[in-house]
This record gives sequence, C-alpha cells and structure tokens, in this order.
Amino acid sequence: MLLLITNSPDTDEFKRAIAMANSLSADVCFMQDAVHGCFNEKQPLRGNKYAIADDLRMRGITEKERLTQGLKIIDYPALVDLIMKADKVVGAL
Repeated sequence: MLLLITNSPDTDEFKRAIAMANSLSADVCFMQDAVHGCFNEKQPLRGNKYAIADDLRMRGITEKERLTQGLKIIDYPALVDLIMKADKVVGAL
C-alpha cells in the first residue's frame, strides 16, 4: 500500500495519515507541505518513506537534511511508477 500525504504536519489529517500508515505498514510519499513532517515524526514509519524533490527544494529543505532522514527522494515520474506498482493507493489529501 502507498499512502500519499499532502497536509502540513500540524494538521489532524497529517497525524491520522501517519497513524494509518504505521498501522498498515504502508509506504508513504510526502508531498507539498507534508514534506516538513518527514523530518520530525514521533514514531518512525514502518514502510518506505518517499518525498518529492521539487517540494523539498521549494520549501528550502537542504540536501543534508534530505540524506539524514532515510528518505528516498523521487520526482513526479517516479511517483507515477510507485502508484502503478502499488497494490492500493490512498490519498490523505
């Protein structure tokens, strides 16, 4: 399962999405404002963590920060590949 998260980390939607991802051991792709939340999770995610490179760059997140968090940095074509390969995709938008 792949969970797409776009909400900023201070929202209830983001917190629910992270809890759901952990309960299902789902892979997560952080997009838009959600990329801020891939650095300060209270619990590590059980699945793979992906973040969109353009979203990280537009929000001023440095290369050093990206590499220290175990993120897999992808672009939008790679996201399409992930979506096509996933058995289920859920958007927490």
